[in-house]
Amino acid sequence: MKVNHSRQPRPPTPTIYRLLRVATTLVAEPALVREPAGTDVELVPAGHDDVVGIEVVVATADVAAGRRFWVDALGGTQVGPARYRVGDTLVRCVPTPGLAPMATRAGAGFRYLTVQVFDVDAEHARIVGLGFHPQMAPTTLGDTARISFVRDADGGFVEISQRASLTGPRPDAHSSAP
Repeated sequence: MKVNHSRQPRPPTPTIYRLLRVATTLVAEPALVREPAGTDVELVPAGHDDVVGIEVVVATADVAAGRRFWVDALGGTQVGPARYRVGDTLVRCVPTPGLAPMATRAGAGFRYLTVQVFDVDAEHARIVGLGFHPQMAPTTLGDTARISFVRDADGGFVEISQRASLTGPRPDAHSSAP
């Protein structure tokens, strides 16, 4: 899991991310806590409700469109009604009629998810080709990573990341080391 932070206070803005469930050996039964910006975090024993890493609960105006994003665009597997496994992460979509798309990626609290891939350019083009909206074209961050952002069916932000420490150096990367 990657957590970003800001040194500057961020304004509260609506988000579609409703709950983060984290599997841990620190609890014997589920325990709900709230992080400082207001996002609910539920600590659960590993394996509780099939959570072995994390589960993200996402509000959606259209469950079928959510499925199309999590399965067709991100390669997830449906494991239950409106519940998908992407890697070892679970994503559960909760129907929320009248949901307004997220206006901005900047703001307090839980703002976006990151998915690691081996080829950002190809995956970004494929996802956009499926009709999902690009939010940021593929961009290189030195030798560290190449990233892009797309938006899911509800306007949620997903970072597509090709991080060298996880996927190996990009074939076109030129090391700055002597």
